[in-house]
Amino acid sequence: GKVHFDKAITKNQGLWASFAMHRTLMVMDDGSIQGVIYGTYKGDAYSRCLWIKGTDNGKNYYVVSEIGSGVPVGAGGTGYGDVEGFCEPVATRCLDGSLIAVMRIDSYKPLFYARSYDNGLTWTTPTTLAGIENMGHIWSVDPDLELTSDGTLLLSYGRHNIRVMVSLDGCGYDWQEPAALTLK
Repeated sequence: GKVHFDKAITKNQGLWASFAMHRTLMVMDDGSIQGVIYGTYKGDAYSRCLWIKGTDNGKNYYVVSEIGSGVPVGAGGTGYGDVEGFCEPVATRCLDGSLIAVMRIDSYKPLFYARSYDNGLTWTTPTTLAGIENMGHIWSVDPDLELTSDGTLLLSYGRHNIRVMVSLDGCGYDWQEPAALTLK
């Protein structure tokens, strides 16, 4: 499909486009296909995450809303140093009907989340994901979400030593401490 933007996008050289779909595309109750993309508009210094929608079986998508952009501010107003910006978003529908999106900002930095209560039209301000603020020892890349058949929400992230967090409420309001999975 083709994504139509309301602003000029950056034309990157090489293998990557200026915007990329990371993981999430979902069929909504109205039959539309919606999901997350990330990249840069012309003039952006940092990556941003957007919510897109298509109504013609995946041929064309349009930007609906912005999930996160710019440089996030940490607890107490402190910054996170040099970061890529909001990127590698993943989203899912929660048990309460809300949408949750999880994004990274750079390696060895916290993961952030935002929530939509209106099917992606608007999003809460991205906030650090509780329980994993200290990412100095974890490569915080490639997040993925899965709502299991028993209503448990799982979040995996990392490379080499993959971490998995569990939200028993099925919504991501409360997370259990991460567990490490060592792949051989």
